Amino acid sequence: MRMIFAVCLVVIHLFAVSVEDARWIIDAASSIDEGLFKARSKGVPIVVVVIVKEGCSWCDLTVETTLSDEEVRETVEKSAVLVIDDFYAKRPYGFEATHTPTFFFVDARTGSILDRVEGYLEPFVFRTLLMRAVMLYDRKSS
Repeated sequence: MRMIFAVCLVVIHLFAVSVEDARWIIDAASSIDEGLFKARSKGVPIVVVVIVKEGCSWCDLTVETTLSDEEVRETVEKSAVLVIDDFYAKRPYGFEATHTPTFFFVDARTGSILDRVEGYLEPFVFRTLLMRAVMLYDRKSS
C-alpha cells in the first residue's frame, strides 16, 4: 500500500505545474509591479494577477485550460497583462490570498483592485470577468 501511495505522489508531482513553469507557459509577468509597467507600456487597461500555489490541482487546471484557452489569450492580448504570482510571495497590501487560485483584476493606471475572485474559473467565466473589469475601468475613466 505504501508503494502505491509513493508512486501516486511521484506521478502527481511530475504533472504539477510550478509557478515558474506557469509564467513561461502563459508568458506572464512575475510581479505586480512588472505587470503594471507592461500594461502601461502596452496601453492596456487591466492587469490580471493570478495567485497560484505549487501542488494545487485547481491552479494547474487554471494554467492548463483557462489561461491557455485560445479565446482567453485573444481577450487578454487586447485588454490585459497577466501576472502569475506565488501564494507564498510577499505582495502589496490588499493582494492577500487565502485560497488558490485567486484572481485580482487591477486598474493598470492606478493599481487599484477592481475585482477579486477565488477559485477555479472556466474560460468563459474568466473572459466575462475580464470584460467586466474593462467596463469598470472605462467607467472610472469617464
